[in-house]
Amino acid sequence: MRKHILLVIGAALIGIALVGGAVTGPANGTAFAGGNWFNHMSGRGHMSGFWTGGAGDQNAPAIEGATEVAVVGTEFGFTPTVITVTKGEPVNVTFVNDGRIIHDFTISELDISFQVRPGQEATIGFTPEEAGVYSIVCTLPGHASQGMTATLVVKDDT
Repeated sequence: MRKHILLVIGAALIGIALVGGAVTGPANGTAFAGGNWFNHMSGRGHMSGFWTGGAGDQNAPAIEGATEVAVVGTEFGFTPTVITVTKGEPVNVTFVNDGRIIHDFTISELDISFQVRPGQEATIGFTPEEAGVYSIVCTLPGHASQGMTATLVVKDDT
């Protein structure tokens, strides 16, 4: 039993090391300074998906006059766990990483995904075009299964 636990812990540490190398980007730091090293999503509607670690990325700037929503990420959860917005109304989401490791904020159905380093925050703006319930997750391996999930509720304006 003890050898099994050590094997699992060892495999997890190797996985974390591999993921850390994959998401850190080039040594010049462009992945986290608004660079395009990890751009991977096509964008849809008023939001263009991206991976970044700093606020002010030109891919999805904050929208003036939009509803402001702050989300805090830690190991391993989001606060608040439910965010309610209105269809057709612009929203700025500021994701603050209060954890000690990298986390991301992903709503796959809306092509929203951005990554934030520990102690940093990033703000993106988007306008939800369809009412519904959407899953928010941290897509880094094992984070969602450890509870790093939330829900976006887009209510119809009628």
